[in-house]
Amino acid sequence: SVSSWKEAAELFSDAKNEFAKSVSKLANISADIADALDLKSEAETLRGEAKNLSSKGDAMGSSDLDTISENSSATNALIDEKLKAAEVLSDDQKASLGKAAVDYVPLMISTIGVAMKVKDTVSGVTSLGSPGFSDGRAAISAAREIPSLGPNMIRFTADSTKTGVSLLNLMNTKGVSTPDTSDLDSQLGDLMS
Repeated sequence: SVSSWKEAAELFSDAKNEFAKSVSKLANISADIADALDLKSEAETLRGEAKNLSSKGDAMGSSDLDTISENSSATNALIDEKLKAAEVLSDDQKASLGKAAVDYVPLMISTIGVAMKVKDTVSGVTSLGSPGFSDGRAAISAAREIPSLGPNMIRFTADSTKTGVSLLNLMNTKGVSTPDTSDLDSQLGDLMS
């Protein structure tokens, strides 16, 4: 539970910083997958967005999240299309995709953990009322940002997890060795409850 706006601001700032780093790493993994499937320009775009998001840290805002979300969705749709159309993947492609899958699962689990902290902060501030001048500028800023950016972060995490699990399952049908995703499914259930 959150006891003050000052605490909420600190928790949210830390969560945004962690989230920006995690999402940046996830975007780089998606770029690696795109690369393995010869989607070079899409991979380059995602890497640029990942670098931008990583540099933002706790200054990340909704527009940054929207941009990387749009680019990730477009690239993931192309990845999905390429995988479905592929009759056979080369051994190099299978190795690259398998490595990406192995990197993806634990990173997504930690991203869900960050989203859980965000969810706790979002629900914790509902009982705090409005911050006052004595709470400080960071608290006043957090009071404006938490109700909008917090749910966007949670939604992005849920959508990314569902897309990722779907892509891993598709990779598996193409002979790529992928890790078990049951932990992701159960953590996603916790996040959405």
